Amino acid sequence: MQKEVLYKTQWFIVTTLGGKEMAIKDALIEKMKNYNYYGNEVKEIKVFTTKKVDITTYQKNDPNLPLSLKNTKTIKWETQPNGGYKKIKTTITNKFPNYIFINMVLNPDIWYAIRNTTGVMGFVGSSGKGILPTPINIHEFEDIAKKFETKMQTTINKNDLKNETSENTNKIEKVNSNLQQFKVGNTVIIMSGNFSGTKALITKIDYENNLAEIQFELFGRINKFSLSFNDLKLDK
Repeated sequence: MQKEVLYKTQWFIVTTLGGKEMAIKDALIEKMKNYNYYGNEVKEIKVFTTKKVDITTYQKNDPNLPLSLKNTKTIKWETQPNGGYKKIKTTITNKFPNYIFINMVLNPDIWYAIRNTTGVMGFVGSSGKGILPTPINIHEFEDIAKKFETKMQTTINKNDLKNETSENTNKIEKVNSNLQQFKVGNTVIIMSGNFSGTKALITKIDYENNLAEIQFELFGRINKFSLSFNDLKLDK
């Protein structure tokens, strides 16, 4: 009777070219299968994704109504009772841009094969020079998985809302009246987008354009973004 070989896997994070994560993930899976690693030494290769649904409604004679109302993989059109149309656009994006998560056995052969895959920049926790990467804590990964599994985010844009301009004006006035609450060195909470709920540090302020440059650490890497004050809240 053949004895089953048990492999102890851990979670690691790979950095990749931006916008290519899904293609790189597929390439890694195929490569690991070719090396007979996948399913044994490499248990799972994962990209955390989020689904965003944008809904736009058009009146029957709306000049902005596209000439083509063809359904595609990402766009679906629906006819409304009033003769208008509803456009439903669904996009899938990486919740953690530039990151792929891999549950695998740490050994030099697999490490070498992965980091020498087109589009892979390296491993988080490895400084190169033959130094093996550091795995992430399993509890940390489970927290990430629970919080960032694919979920629905819906944004509704209606061209026929008469009060849209006034609402936007009120928002701008509200932001302008509270400009001085944001200062360099403040800790803020990101209120929208892929990193909603994340705490960050303001490093630069652009009052003229209502923008703050922020940074935060994620998996040992400093991420920097410029965000509107509308997307930030002071961490009090």
